[in-house]
Amino acid sequence: MNQLLSLYFISSAVVVASAQQQTTLPTQQAGQLPCNVGQPSTSAGGYQPVTDHNDLNSIQTDLAPLAFQKYAAGNNVASCVGSSIHAVSYNVTTACKQVVAGTNYAFEFATKYDCTTTSNTASSGSIDLNSILYKALPMRGQNTQTTVTRVWPVTSA
Repeated sequence: MNQLLSLYFISSAVVVASAQQQTTLPTQQAGQLPCNVGQPSTSAGGYQPVTDHNDLNSIQTDLAPLAFQKYAAGNNVASCVGSSIHAVSYNVTTACKQVVAGTNYAFEFATKYDCTTTSNTASSGSIDLNSILYKALPMRGQNTQTTVTRVWPVTSA
């Protein structure tokens, strides 16, 4: 009986550990990030504001381009021909992160871009986007690619 209880306890611990490694994103209303930047999370394991300059720079140079590429590939951006959109600059305005079995990043950013429109004219513009990305922990011999979980336009309240 003691062996059975020990096995059950070990199995339960594995299930709990596995469940904690799952990336669960809270539902949010359109236009909202899953964090309140400027206010630390009140729950353990929640999203925390990104305040370190190096972290913000990494989000701006590494993650924002991935999010914009994903958005531009699946959406009509100002009547631009999809393959003609070229980002000129990225500016992260708000960012937070959540440590899980890797890191979830949630951020708002503005992108300036140039493109050719469907009427074959040159155009430029900017768009404000929200994005959530997941960056896995580096594991020996495994792909640690960053995944764009969601990207959507910022909406005014």
